[in-house]
Amino acid sequence: MNQVLHTHAIHQEGELRALLHEAAASQQRLWPCGQQSRLHRVFAQEPQAEYVVSTAGLQTMHWLDREDQTCEVDVGLSPHALQQELAPLGLELGVESPSHHQGTLGGLFLSREVNLLHQAYGHAREQVLGLRAYLADGTQVQAGSRVVKSVAGYDLTRLLLGSEGRLAVVTRLILRLHPRPKALDWRRIPVANWADLRQSLPTPRYAFQLAERHELFVAWPSPLPQAAACWPQLDPAVGEASRLDLLSAFAECPQRVAYSRRPRALVSGPFDWNSLQAPWSDRERLPSHDAHAQMIPPRQVPPSWAALRRALAPQAPIFGPQDD
Repeated sequence: MNQVLHTHAIHQEGELRALLHEAAASQQRLWPCGQQSRLHRVFAQEPQAEYVVSTAGLQTMHWLDREDQTCEVDVGLSPHALQQELAPLGLELGVESPSHHQGTLGGLFLSREVNLLHQAYGHAREQVLGLRAYLADGTQVQAGSRVVKSVAGYDLTRLLLGSEGRLAVVTRLILRLHPRPKALDWRRIPVANWADLRQSLPTPRYAFQLAERHELFVAWPSPLPQAAACWPQLDPAVGEASRLDLLSAFAECPQRVAYSRRPRALVSGPFDWNSLQAPWSDRERLPSHDAHAQMIPPRQVPPSWAALRRALAPQAPIFGPQDD
């Protein structure tokens, strides 16, 4: 493994461009990162590189369009800091994931992160409309658009999202925003009733199970669907604390398991029923009762990543963590 020789915290894109040129000229590996709060869950071992570049110092909100519900921000901003900007406007990002305070938006979208708002807004990457990035040779790339519905050109944005710093250094994100519910109505529902609930009621904002519990914590934006009023009400403070407990469980485990369908066997640990995902430790094996369950993120890196790197920047192929 290579020895880490330099660590650089950048605060302007010009600094990044200079480092990329320097690394490319010397054919040394450069690895981009944020606060490294997701490191243990993304990589099987700590990435090694001659240049470790942190983009956590890029924290500017470049613009925010309340009417179109879009914004452009630097990747070093934390999801928590962004939400503080959006809250007075009645807006939200539409992603709730571990490392909400400590992590960066770059780490959130460049990794394959869980989203507790999956049913309401989709996968985390679906909230990104466009981005600015730099290839390994210093070439600036602008991908996507600030328009929600855009069909212009190849979707390079989706290629870079989830690449974990292997293809480019992303510096800015254009994000889709959503109206934030003013209040939530929390209920406690037995796990056994989940299938009937999903058929007869609108999809809840949250539906999750904590360890050693045989009931779900379920929340709908007010007003509550009338058919759900028969279930025991839950103190909103307890519901919110339970939501944070679930996020903490995801943050502590190196991976998560994604089920292809509703599990046949009762899940004993924490589980997000809206996305059918559970935290998963290194000591556990994939569930035998679901042949299509898969680990996220996978520990094996596809060979195609190396080919993609060479295609994007042929003169500077040594880029990203040393995993190939």
